[in-house]
Amino acid sequence: MRERKQYHLNEIVFRQGDESVFMYHVLHGRVGLFLDYGSSDEVKLAELLEDQIFGEMGLLDHAPRTATAVILEEETELETLTEEDARSWFEENPESGMLLLLQMCSRLRSTTRRYVDVCHTVRDALDAESFGYQKNDELLARIAKYAAVEREQPANG
Repeated sequence: MRERKQYHLNEIVFRQGDESVFMYHVLHGRVGLFLDYGSSDEVKLAELLEDQIFGEMGLLDHAPRTATAVILEEETELETLTEEDARSWFEENPESGMLLLLQMCSRLRSTTRRYVDVCHTVRDALDAESFGYQKNDELLARIAKYAAVEREQPANG
C-alpha cells in the first residue's frame, strides 16, 4: 500500500549506502539529492520538485542508495512506493512510466555532460602541466568547480 508522509526541512529520507526498498514520488515540496552529504566533499546532484520521482534506480536493481535524499522545503509531502506498488502504479498510469523514463534520460544526459566536462578539464590541466605552462584562471576555475573548492582571489595592489 502506497504511503504518504509529510517531511520537515533538512529531514533525511534516505542515506547514501542505505538499502533500497522504496522509490518516492514528490507530491509537494522539494528534495535534494547529495553525494557525501554533510562532509566537506558534499555535492548536490539534483533538486526534485512536485511530480518527480526518485529512488527508482535502487528499487529496480536492489543496489544500495547512491546518494542521500534531503528535504529542502518545510512540509514536503512524498508518496512511498514499494516495487509492487510501482508496478501497479505504472500499469494504472502508463504515462507515469514514460515520465519516469524521461526523467532518467535527463539525469543520465546531465551526468554524461558533467563527466565529459570533467574529463576535458583534467586533460587540459595535464596538458598545461606537461608542457610547462602555468594554469590560467579559467582552467583553475574549472578545476575548482569539480573539486568543490573556492580559490582565494589575489589582493589588488
